[in-house]
Amino acid sequence: MASIDMTDRFLAVDAERFTTPMANALLNFTVTDEIKQRVEELAEKTNFGTITDEEHAEYLRIIEMSEVMSLFQAKAKRFLATKA
Repeated sequence: MASIDMTDRFLAVDAERFTTPMANALLNFTVTDEIKQRVEELAEKTNFGTITDEEHAEYLRIIEMSEVMSLFQAKAKRFLATKA
């Protein structure tokens, strides 16, 4: 429960604290081909029911990080829109 509260606090950062270079860097972020390939492998294993507990935990961490990055990118877009 405490980690959820901390995650919420971490994600609650105000877009006003962004700088233009920071916002642009967030928007230009992409995952590596290696990570994309690993996600595909883990998704396939999930679909076929052959994923191990360790792989499932890895898959969930990747998904969580992707969601966090999406939230920061949305905040960055909003910040840049106010600067235009």
